[in-house]
Amino acid sequence: MTNAAVTDTQWSPNYSSGRPYGDPDSITIHHWGVDGQSHQNVVNYLCRDDGNSSAHYVASAGRVTQLVHDYDRAWHAGPGGNPRSIGIECRPEMSDGDVATVIGLIHAIRAEHGPLPVVGHKDWMSTDCPGRWYAHLDELSNESGFGGGGGGGGQPAPAKDVNPYTGKWNKSDGQGELSPNGIFGPATIARLQQVMGTTIDGVLDEDGSPAVERLQKFLNAAVPASSQTSLNGAPTLDIDGILGPDTWRALQYLILAWHPDYLPEGWGFEDWVDGVAGPATIGALQRALNNSRSNTGRLW
Repeated sequence: MTNAAVTDTQWSPNYSSGRPYGDPDSITIHHWGVDGQSHQNVVNYLCRDDGNSSAHYVASAGRVTQLVHDYDRAWHAGPGGNPRSIGIECRPEMSDGDVATVIGLIHAIRAEHGPLPVVGHKDWMSTDCPGRWYAHLDELSNESGFGGGGGGGGQPAPAKDVNPYTGKWNKSDGQGELSPNGIFGPATIARLQQVMGTTIDGVLDEDGSPAVERLQKFLNAAVPASSQTSLNGAPTLDIDGILGPDTWRALQYLILAWHPDYLPEGWGFEDWVDGVAGPATIGALQRALNNSRSNTGRLW
């Protein structure tokens, strides 16, 4: 079933089923990146077979295409946003008609899910997206009704006010202990960079980061090729520096093999190894980082 703003559907194969970490809690605005692209070409790209990205909606003046159901997880905002945010891809030229259509879509989403805050892709990760739209998030939120603040100068993404530290020192190398709160924010990223021995700035470049490359090399050494083939269809991870589903699956597999005590009670392989960086997976990574040493290029 679609909401009142949807004009057509084209279902993407690139998503994760269900919302095991809770109902949608935000709306994330994206842009297509480059002016001059057509609505349909963007839809086709996000619906390609074996893709690594998608969105719930693609919106431009007078047209809203739904690609993923709201109660499934599109691959649009990384480990912080994917578990609970609804993603809208918007035309970067941002015409008056584009804006009116996106406002109508936000209104329809809120009519179903309540006053969700409106945030930008860059509130979740290091990116220029959503371009021109970012300065207008409050306008989109206010004009669409049902309350909810914006991310660009209004309310930040929902996870940002949580203290990332416990106030204690970890026992592995005496660094500040991360709170296993399931939020993949700057503190967790900085600790990953510290453990992997790369520049520490608390930011992962969506085009690839050295810390993730070193994590992928570690996972290739730690997870047997036969297991990786079963998980991802290839004996090793591509060393591309991108935290995609294959890397998360390999990490989840290793956590299950080495530290099953990190899993939520009652969870098994089918619950855990899904390639999605939900709060339980991020919490387990945080525990692993607390038990790792700086500049070693490995976990534990």
